[in-house]
Amino acid sequence: MNLTLEQALSFGQETLLASSLELSPAEAFKKARLLLAHVLKKDPSYLYGFSERVLSAQEQTLFKDLILKAIQGMPLSRILEQREFWSLPFSLNVATLDPRPDSEVILDVALNLLKGHNTSLRILDLGTGSGCLLLSLLHMLPNAEGVGVDLSFKAALCARQNAFNLDLSQRASFIQGSWTEALSGKFDLIVSNPPYIPTSEIPHLDPSVRLFDPFLALDGGIDGLDPYRNLIPKFKDLLSPKGFVLVEIGSTQSFDVEKIFQAENFQNIMCYQDIERRPRVISAYV
Repeated sequence: MNLTLEQALSFGQETLLASSLELSPAEAFKKARLLLAHVLKKDPSYLYGFSERVLSAQEQTLFKDLILKAIQGMPLSRILEQREFWSLPFSLNVATLDPRPDSEVILDVALNLLKGHNTSLRILDLGTGSGCLLLSLLHMLPNAEGVGVDLSFKAALCARQNAFNLDLSQRASFIQGSWTEALSGKFDLIVSNPPYIPTSEIPHLDPSVRLFDPFLALDGGIDGLDPYRNLIPKFKDLLSPKGFVLVEIGSTQSFDVEKIFQAENFQNIMCYQDIERRPRVISAYV
């Protein structure tokens, strides 16, 4: 027998509560509600007004499949293939990192350092993934345009679709490439959230990261610093005379990454903390 929306919500909540996820009743209900709304392609509020509507066989099968994925540990953002970042919706795919709130520190710092800057800006985002950093900046900076680069063609396509969805395609372009290869011209701001997890630590990451984020977006080499050693020497050739760079770092990497910037004679090197007071972003001027 096919379930009504009310019955499907109860089934989803009870199934999630009985799993090993250790959810509260409210958390289980919220997750079930979001999954059911996703199946129906409706806003979650729809479920309250049509609680007696009966699911089709196809909808019911899909909903149960999504509940199964949830109890197996797949993050909600991966099931829905969407994540809110900087209060904007971003589509995800298997080639993109799932953006975390920690990365919003880059945006906070960038907007603070650019305060009062009213002229046009050119921004580069290296390892762009879903395009969340570049597109969030363009959303806030109407005089800016930018380029996002990712080694994964599939990630670049995802970022391009997000630009279209956010009505930013006219000011954003995304290309597949290896870091700074094939780039030309100067940029006023370079942002990057490169892979910075030491290879040996990846097997010990939380399963929600280890099993569902692309290895390419996590692996920073033996000590997690390979991308910084690769990128920082190249930044100067890409930055405009008063340009600056913002890179995300692991919470124990501030000293080592600052040393790499110092060795390349960057100026005004500063480290910024995330909401948990952990080192998270380094800024440096050419």
